[in-house]
Amino acid sequence: MKDPYMKNFGIWLGAPLAGLFLLGFLFRIDLQVHWLILLAGIILAIIKTHQEIGGRIQFGKAIGPMLLMVGGIFILTFIMRVLFRGMPSMWYFIEYMFLDLLFELIVATSILLAAGQWYMFEKAGKPGWASIIPIYNLIIICEIAKRPTWWVAMIIVPVANIVFMVKIYDGLAKSFGKDSGFTVGLVFLSQVFAAILGYGDAVYLETPSGGSAQDNPDLLDTDLLDS
Repeated sequence: MKDPYMKNFGIWLGAPLAGLFLLGFLFRIDLQVHWLILLAGIILAIIKTHQEIGGRIQFGKAIGPMLLMVGGIFILTFIMRVLFRGMPSMWYFIEYMFLDLLFELIVATSILLAAGQWYMFEKAGKPGWASIIPIYNLIIICEIAKRPTWWVAMIIVPVANIVFMVKIYDGLAKSFGKDSGFTVGLVFLSQVFAAILGYGDAVYLETPSGGSAQDNPDLLDTDLLDS
């Protein structure tokens, strides 16, 4: 198969799901481990695809195979529950099956978004694993955005945290050559727009656009206190 996305998602996610369904069908048991397969399969598929293409994977090309496999989880789970428990009522289908599918889609998409943020950190010369460590990832984001790291402490202060986060996101956007419109996107959809920086063609700028003051923490502190 020439498409590395479909191949790796099929091998690391689709094949284990098919094996799970086969075991459940043969032994007539409802194996409630598809969540482990979902998480492990997507992560392994991303890693293997990343290695195979020799660079960062593209979100648009990865989302299709991922959704196909998640849809397969839903169909297999539904078939197994019908086989072992009978046809569910419409309320059961809506309350459990549909919500289960929705949650699986959210989890799967979140993994791809997390991979995009990982790539964003690597573009800025930071370790990708730092993006998944709470608190520490905010410290690294401040460094990427050319903002003082002590600003992280202000995030727990009501009202002030809004001001500091907006300025941090503005520095992050400008560090990748983006404008104020992108800052708005980071404020309201931080995970999505951070992933866009990672998956897209944005290049990290050692000297961010928008003025040299961002390279001087003392000037930044004075500017913030005066505003």
